[in-house]
Amino acid sequence: MGSFISKSIVRVFNSVVFVCLVLGLAAFTVVIGWYNYDITIGDLKSKAANTSDLASLSLKEPLWNYDASTIADIFSAILLDRDFVAIRVVLTKDNKVVAEKKRDNLASMSFAEIQANPLFINNTATIKRENETIARVQIVTSTHKVRETIRTTALLISAFTLGFIAVISSVIWILGGRIVQRPIDALRKSADHLANGNLNENIDTSRQDELGSLAVSFDRMRNAIRKKLADLSILNSTGEKLAGIHNQVDALETAIKVMSEQTQVERGSIYLLDRNKNLNLNAYYPKLDDKVAQFPKSFRLDEGIAGQVASTGKVVFVPDVTQVPGYVGLTANDKPQALLCVPMMDDQNVFGVMNFIGEVGKVAFSPEDEGFALTIARMTVITIKNIQMLDVIEQHNRTLEEKILERTAELRQKTNDVNNMLQNMRQGIFTIVAGGVIHHEHSAFLGEIFETLDIARKPALSFLFDNSSIGADELSQMDAALDAMVGEDAVMFEFNSHLLSSEYTKTFADGRNKILALDWNPVLADDLIDKVMVTVRDVTELKILQMETEKQKVELDIIGQILAISQKKFVEFIETSYEFLDENKALIEKTVGVDKDVVAVLFRNMHTIKGNARTYGLTHITDQVHKAETTYSHIRSGENDEWRPEVLLHELQLARTSIERYENVFKQKLAGFSAGDGDFLDRSIIDRIVHAVEEVTDLSQVAELQNSFRIIKSSISIIGTESIDDVLKGIINGVPSMARELNKELPDILIKDNSIRLRKEVVPLLRNVFMHGFRNSMDHGLESAEQRVAHGKSPQGHIFLEMSMTPDELLFAFGDDGKGLALDRIYRKALEAGQLLPDQAVADEQIAQFIFHSGLSTAEVVTSVSGRGVGMDAIKKFLRKHDGDIRIEFTGERNADGFRPFRQVIALPVKHAVHTTT
Repeated sequence: MGSFISKSIVRVFNSVVFVCLVLGLAAFTVVIGWYNYDITIGDLKSKAANTSDLASLSLKEPLWNYDASTIADIFSAILLDRDFVAIRVVLTKDNKVVAEKKRDNLASMSFAEIQANPLFINNTATIKRENETIARVQIVTSTHKVRETIRTTALLISAFTLGFIAVISSVIWILGGRIVQRPIDALRKSADHLANGNLNENIDTSRQDELGSLAVSFDRMRNAIRKKLADLSILNSTGEKLAGIHNQVDALETAIKVMSEQTQVERGSIYLLDRNKNLNLNAYYPKLDDKVAQFPKSFRLDEGIAGQVASTGKVVFVPDVTQVPGYVGLTANDKPQALLCVPMMDDQNVFGVMNFIGEVGKVAFSPEDEGFALTIARMTVITIKNIQMLDVIEQHNRTLEEKILERTAELRQKTNDVNNMLQNMRQGIFTIVAGGVIHHEHSAFLGEIFETLDIARKPALSFLFDNSSIGADELSQMDAALDAMVGEDAVMFEFNSHLLSSEYTKTFADGRNKILALDWNPVLADDLIDKVMVTVRDVTELKILQMETEKQKVELDIIGQILAISQKKFVEFIETSYEFLDENKALIEKTVGVDKDVVAVLFRNMHTIKGNARTYGLTHITDQVHKAETTYSHIRSGENDEWRPEVLLHELQLARTSIERYENVFKQKLAGFSAGDGDFLDRSIIDRIVHAVEEVTDLSQVAELQNSFRIIKSSISIIGTESIDDVLKGIINGVPSMARELNKELPDILIKDNSIRLRKEVVPLLRNVFMHGFRNSMDHGLESAEQRVAHGKSPQGHIFLEMSMTPDELLFAFGDDGKGLALDRIYRKALEAGQLLPDQAVADEQIAQFIFHSGLSTAEVVTSVSGRGVGMDAIKKFLRKHDGDIRIEFTGERNADGFRPFRQVIALPVKHAVHTTT
């Protein structure tokens, strides 16, 4: 149906009008029906309300006097009106129904069901006596009569609407066919004739409406087609003429003649662009015109209309040149003339211009002729270029024999040069041709590399890779790759070159090995791979030198790392590392299966070695120790439940070897520059003692003597001690590298020693303890600069350490201003590990103690800095070995993210410290 309508404008128009009528009348019917219904229902509701009020007044006395008969009469009187279907009286006091009456057709329904029915209207009025409500009367009104009336009205309106639509639609349909269809059919007939080539078809253009305008457009189209066909005939004839011309002037004059006849101008000329970007006169028509002498002989690109057209590449038609100021070529006696200037384009480049002049009013040129003019111009340019090309070809043919002789001599010389290069260059070069064999031309040095002269026509891969490190599978891949290249497109080399070996080791008959480097390159001919050129270099000595250089480089790197720390600290590191390694070896050898406690000790020892090595910057130890540490981590986490002592001992030996390497370099290269490993008395201490003695000039002065003794005692007491700054110097020096690795700002470190110095026997312990402490602060505690700024902190974090003494303990208060202790995360970890019950109530202090349990880590990502569940566990164990301990003290309240600021308090026996005074 939709297709039938859409094929005709009349049908579409009639259909649209019909739909609009239907929709309009339908809307009108609905509005009228709804309005009528609304008015009638309003009247019915008003009637029901008035009746309820009257009933309440009528029932007041009978209800008060219990006159049932009168009540029944009132009910019957009300129900005489067919609009009312039920009535009842209900006492207000106890909600009891006094009387009730319904129509017979509603006898089966309860009063509540009738009231709930949406087809009925409920009205209630109160019955009062002496201003006191004694009952209420409920009257139910039916809307049946209203709905019947509305339905009848709607049907009548609908019937009228349908009849009206039928009549109006028929009239519109008939008029549409007469007024629109017939003229359209006439235009369609004319269009069919034009399409069939009948350009003489008579088209009625007398109508003054839109269809008449369309008929005029059809007529214009017919005339334009006639002109285009005529122009096309002329262009075809001109193209044939120009194709047979081999003289440039004749071709230009032919083009001028055709354009002159087409546009009815008097004369024409052609200006071609020379190398200096000037337009020069090259041809004109007619030849015998007495005004030729007046033609300008040349133009600049910015001069006159010709220069303008050459610059812009657009056709210019001037109906009267007298209206153009500064027109070139106009004399005082000339009549007003019209000018047509056409650019001659070679693709996007200007080749020249064509100028045509005629009397005003006689020149016939319209915008439709522009295409004709440009086509003639392009045909002329192509003809001129062909003529010029023919001249070049003739000249080339005249000199071709001489060039061939010259090129042959040059080729012979180049061949000799190539042969000389192949015989004298110190590289092996050959080409692989079809069939995978070596071309007979190759460099002489190739024989020296492979120690043979039997090279030409040998299978290339066999020649290169027999008795070499290249396996059969790799050799097969290279064979397939070469087969896919030779004779194929150049892109095949890009696809397969990765399969060609670039370096290998070849073994010769006497057992010698050579390391050979190969370069593969395609030799192309017409974009196809004609050959594959191979360059061979003997890099054996170079590789040996590289390996020796790398070895020396590593050794120098190790020397530099050792020199960066003091001899004493280095020796302490070596000794403590061997102790941890020996302990791990003994544990591995005596353990039969996986023992979590043993693995924890192994992991802790190795983690401590790695941490110390990283602190001192001994990188060649860190990597090897990290491998063993990772193996322990996998066993501890359950990723690897297999206990293999031989593998563990092998990794342990590799770690020991890396440490021994540092020790050997120290003993062999640096021992002669050392002043020894023992403790020496600091010269400043001696100076203090001597100065204190010299201050006592009179032994009778007790105060002076006591002060000197005090200075001497203080000076002697610090012999064999170190300041906390010296103890932590190596660790603090490693903080910048940790900050870079963790992408955090370098923290501000504040150390307050309160004039306390440390005995040297406790220094290794404290270095191990604070190595873990500083690393934990950097990784777990301090946030990134962005996070700190977002929480209102400075981008740079702060780490603080304060020392103090009591009569029994040496105390270290260590902490940072980071995010605090992750109590929520620690609590979840403890639940997962089964160390807490889900409903068990614990305080923050109890939760904090779980960080000292083995394997518990709050890090979300395991890094080379921390996060493996070792650290606080290790610190506690180290301290307890020396009668010390560590505890957590909170310094603030828990925040919304479950973090709480804290500090660590480390306690050691007071014997490990000395309090000094100046």
